[in-house]
Amino acid sequence: MVWSKNNVLNARKSLGKISRSLGKTGEYLAMYDIALQGYECFEINGNMSFDLGLVNNGDVIKVQVKSTSKKRNKKSYQFRICRTTRKMKSSKKTVYKEKHYNTYDVDILALVFIPLKKVIYIPFSCVVDKKYFNLNGDEEFNLEQCLEIYRETKG
Repeated sequence: MVWSKNNVLNARKSLGKISRSLGKTGEYLAMYDIALQGYECFEINGNMSFDLGLVNNGDVIKVQVKSTSKKRNKKSYQFRICRTTRKMKSSKKTVYKEKHYNTYDVDILALVFIPLKKVIYIPFSCVVDKKYFNLNGDEEFNLEQCLEIYRETKG
């Protein structure tokens, strides 16, 4: 097959749809996991810096979900801890820009390993300066531990 400019653009559109689908799958898995642990959780719609709201002792905690579906170089799972925004230029060229989260945007990261159907939780303050986060998938960071660390750093 000869790749034309249209083939490449269509492939990029398809990858964008897969990425959004992967993100939604991760959000639903995280919501399910949070609910199983007895917490109220709700989805945030719109252009916010976080995906889920978690209710804990009357407070809403901002949860950003990051998902991955495969190991990078068959060694570890990689999570991208930044936000990509898309701008349309007047020349119809799409420009992507990375925006780093800060502690005002996000309280907790929910890292979802799609193939393992596993979610681990990390206070955002522990990874605030990272762009990528690599894990093997056998780590155990549960929500209760994460909330305890979050409360200690907030209070």
